[in-house]
Formats: sequence, C-alpha cells, structure tokens
Amino acid sequence: MTKRIALSAVLTVLGFVGMRVAPLTAQGNLEYPEPRYPQLRNVKTVEDILDIARAVVRRPSRGASLYPGYGIKPGQRALIVVDSSHDRLVVEAIEMAIREAGGKPDVFYIDYESFYPPMKPADGTAETEYFTFLADNVMRSKIFVAQLVNAVNEYDIIIHGSGGADPEVDVLWEKLPWQTVDEFLTGTVEFPPDLAEAIDLKLWEMLLKARKVRITDPEGTDISWTVQKGDQEKAMERSNSDVVYRGHIMSHPPLDLKHVLDVKGVIAGTSNHAGVFPRIKVYIENNEITEIEAGGAYGENWKSILNKYKDIQWPGSPGPGMGWLYEVAIGTNPKAARPANVMHESRRIWSWERARTGIIHWGIGVVGGALPGGRVQQWAAQRNLPDGHFHIHTYFTTFEIETEDGEKIKVIDKGHLTALDDPEIRKLAAQYGDPDELLQEAWVPAVPGINVEGDYFQDYANNPAPWITNEHEKAYGDWLRAFGITQ
Repeated sequence: MTKRIALSAVLTVLGFVGMRVAPLTAQGNLEYPEPRYPQLRNVKTVEDILDIARAVVRRPSRGASLYPGYGIKPGQRALIVVDSSHDRLVVEAIEMAIREAGGKPDVFYIDYESFYPPMKPADGTAETEYFTFLADNVMRSKIFVAQLVNAVNEYDIIIHGSGGADPEVDVLWEKLPWQTVDEFLTGTVEFPPDLAEAIDLKLWEMLLKARKVRITDPEGTDISWTVQKGDQEKAMERSNSDVVYRGHIMSHPPLDLKHVLDVKGVIAGTSNHAGVFPRIKVYIENNEITEIEAGGAYGENWKSILNKYKDIQWPGSPGPGMGWLYEVAIGTNPKAARPANVMHESRRIWSWERARTGIIHWGIGVVGGALPGGRVQQWAAQRNLPDGHFHIHTYFTTFEIETEDGEKIKVIDKGHLTALDDPEIRKLAAQYGDPDELLQEAWVPAVPGINVEGDYFQDYANNPAPWITNEHEKAYGDWLRAFGITQ
C-alpha cells in the first residue's frame, strides 16, 4: 500500500472540460507567427490521463533533462516528492502508472510555503527574492529530499523538481516538470524520445558552427558576440554534459568566460520564471551588465542587488559582481506551453514555457554553472552570499550565426526553431505521424503590435498582466472554471 506523508492540504481536482479556441486576429503588417493555443482534451478522472503517465513511467532515463523518463522496473521503489502546486490528478496518474509497471511508489507532499518565499500570481518581481539565493530557495527542498533519501536508504529513483541542478545522491534522480493537468495534456510527455534527442543534437550541431552570433527580438533585444574555435572544441568535448541539457540547449557555449568578453548589446522583455513585469532593458558590454533601464520594481530590485554585491568576486566568474551573462538557453520541445492558470494561482510554473522550441530564457547573475559539483553554491553559503541569477524570456527571437567561412544560418527565425524544418528531423517525425502536426508549436502567445493588432507600448509593455489575463480568459476561461480555478 502506498505511503502518504501529507504536510499540508493539496489542491483537489474536480475535473474539467476541454475546449477549442479560435485564434486572435493577427496583425497583418507583421510577419510573426499567429497566436496558437494547445487543444486540451476532456479530463474527469485520473484514468483519463493514465495513458500519458504510462509513457513517462516506462521510458528510460536520458540523464539531465526537461524531458524525463523513469524506466520503472518490477520491484523498484520510487519516492515522488511534490509540493502543493502540483495538480493531484498528475501525481496520482504517475503513482498509478508506477504501480502498473510493478514499482512501489511512496508520495511525499511538502507544503509550498515551507521551502519558498511567498509569491503573488504572475509576479515577475519575485525573481529577485526567489532566485538570488538558489541554495536557500530553489535547492532547499531538493537538499531536504536528498537528506530524506540518504536516511531511509530504500529507494531506486527519486522523482522531484521541475528544473535546475539536483543534489548528488546514490540513486537515480528525475524531475516531474508537469505541475498542472494542462501541461500534461499538451504533448510534451508523449513526444517521441528519439525525436526530441534528434532536435537537440541538430540544434547543437548548428551552434557548434558559430563564430559570430547576433540575436534580435521585436521587444527590443539586440545582442551579439564572437565565438573562439577553442571554446567550441571544449564545448564539443562536453556535448553530453550540462551544456547540452536535454530540452534546454545552452547557446552561449564558451565554457571559459575569459573568451566571451566581447558580448555587447541589450536584452529586453516583460517576463521571467516567476511572472511578468513592465518592459525591462538590460544593457550588456564585455559580458557584464552596464545599465538596467525600467522594469518597474523588478528593475529597481535588480539594480539594488547588483550595487550591493558589486565588489564581491565569486569563484568561476570573470570578475567581481553578479551581473554576468552566462545562460542563453533555447527550448526544444514544440509542445510546451505557458500553463493556463498562471494568472490566477501563486505557482512557480511560469518557467515551463521556456521549454518550447525557439523560446530563449536569458540568465544573468553569478556564474555558478562554471564550476562542477555545486562548488559556487557551497562557497556562497559559507559566506551568506547569493549564488543565483535572474531571467528574461524572449518569444519571437531571430538568432543568426555566421560560420568560419562566412555562411549565415538562422538558428531561430522569428521564434521558430529552424531545426524543426530539417529534412532528417521531418523524416524521423513522419515515423510517428504527420510531421506538420507533430513539429508544430502548440502555443504562441499573443502580443499586441507584434503578432496581433494593437500598440505594443500602450497596450502591453508597461503592464502586461491585464493583457495576458484577458488572453488566457479567451483561450482557457471555460476550461479554468470547470477546473475550479476561476469563478
């Protein structure tokens, strides 16, 4: 019989009705993809999503990934650790599928506020609190789970967390990144594993050819850098490491930051892993922040933190301070989507949208990824210093590289990952069905002045939350009400 250790009440899912949504009217004078939303099927009981849970439970692990596999074998013991943000149906489906496979699952529920600072729905300002001290916030529950596992010493696999690094334990550790039923339904779980890996590797092959990079986005991003051949060779040697984190490909590959100090330009946007904020512009020169413009409270908090720690030298960083660009990560699953309920509940699930093909999330802060084994986190914890970074998401990016022989290649074209159009990728996709359908992005946000009628600055940039709330009401309103989230 499954053990349950409940530390708090968990959301009870009563069921919902799926709906089809007509796209919003696109703005004709711009050539960006029209808005698109996942087609969610009807779900009333855990049995309705059990087929999806079976897919992830039965497929083998691929290592560090936003696309996990649990590979449960008869007799294996699994510890599922979730917090109060997870929909109960998703957890129960995973649990049931593990039992079907002959495994023995235990479920541990953690109170959401026990490990993370309080957050309001879609509040991007919370990044400056939540991501500053990763070991205290993002890693805290994982460290707790690792201690629990080591004490009990009876599990073959740990299923916990939705992203980021994991503590070192002697058992397999896999993530459960799908916190809501709609995330579970969009197709990311069932996406063919070999196709997902082929897309990752096709993208990585293109990035390895880069000697010059320029990235632009209609919200205001325009940034470029050069890449030394030696850095690419180092990256190739580590192509199976954290640089190629499945579903999260690092396109800023030079591993020795001494060689990337010519990064220059601006990164602009209105969202991060926690939510939205007024449009921010972050200026970068020699790979470091030189100025932050606007961004509301998020921008002011970010500037305050940079000033507070401007003289501290972290190991692995090329100089003092925590304003270093080190993460330009590309999502590679076309079926990922912004969760339907992000405007209504205080859940840390906004970051799931970053997994969609062609979306870039930019990470700026302490260069913790430059050293293995969590050494930066350990060093910072001993000194009560931050060890984290901050994010900006861009959705309609054009990412162009120039090769050593002068050839120009678009890695991303107006938000579309060009690897999806590669003949080899389409041929492989055809083995599973219609490649046009399988490789089509399930979700494209509606942003006024970019891909729908309206004025970007007047209707959106200064306060994106009302626009996105209205957008999600049109797309998901009936679904959310049946789900019990909105009135």
